[in-house]
Amino acid sequence: MLGAIRAAALQPRHQAVPREKLAAAISEGRSVLQYDPNHEGAKRNIETAERLLKGLQERQQKQGR
Repeated sequence: MLGAIRAAALQPRHQAVPREKLAAAISEGRSVLQYDPNHEGAKRNIETAERLLKGLQERQQKQGR
């Protein structure tokens, strides 16, 4: 699932990333950090997915969803 974060970050803005994929990627990244708290890639991926998820939520609120 960590690859899903990278894929989401590379998609054009007009393509929506399913919220479920972002949530799953965050969850998987956190699991990685349980085993290796210093895993920089997992930390970076979590930050990216959280940022994308926040942006998605903000856009949906503006659209009244």
